[in-house]
Amino acid sequence: MKPTIVVYTHTDVVDVWKPFFGQTEKYLNDFKKVIFVNKNNEDIPSDYQIIIYDDTKNYRERLLHCLEAIDDEYFVFHHEDMFLYGEPDIQRILDYTKYLNSNFEMSFIKLIRGGVSVGESDRNIPQLKKITNKFDYIFAIQPCIWKKHKLIEMISHCHGADIWDFEVKAQEACRLRGILGWYVDDGGIQRGKYHWDSKVYPYVATAVVKGRWNTREYPKELSLIFEEYNVDLSKRKNND
Repeated sequence: MKPTIVVYTHTDVVDVWKPFFGQTEKYLNDFKKVIFVNKNNEDIPSDYQIIIYDDTKNYRERLLHCLEAIDDEYFVFHHEDMFLYGEPDIQRILDYTKYLNSNFEMSFIKLIRGGVSVGESDRNIPQLKKITNKFDYIFAIQPCIWKKHKLIEMISHCHGADIWDFEVKAQEACRLRGILGWYVDDGGIQRGKYHWDSKVYPYVATAVVKGRWNTREYPKELSLIFEEYNVDLSKRKNND
């Protein structure tokens, strides 16, 4: 069972697109790909299904519109600055998606360990740790394998307008609706205060922080990607 690759973005951050598109093509070329964006742009690769959102709407309204327009029940949801820096474990991603499909009570699999709460290992797949309603952060805007109908349900009951308010208010929506899942803890090193590297899906979490390239936490990875994709570093500063 192969999930679709879904990315939410905006043409204001077109300078971040090259690494996302390039790394996705390199490692996930045979996956179906969808982009949520405010308008069409010639830099979007031809193999992406483009779904346009209304730029005058708030973040949650944009997401709802776009999600309702796709047919895929299982997908990995990203923003454009959450691109891969290494090769993902495709077989594990397929296995995780199949396992999510077989578990009615679970809604998503977060592909990274984050935050301070520690979950109990799943008895069938120990690298998956259960997220309970006692976690401070149940939902995070990080790459997750989602069931579409569960993400739509959560967003429908979350009233945060901008992206930061939305992420905070999503926690209560998840608790009220019983929208829970797992996170992957596969022995990656700690990166900053609240993230650990993912071996199944090695991505930058995240590449842009407060408008600056996150070279403080990913100096080597970003340096190599900047060179490979000839990223125009005059567009934004680094945070190191």
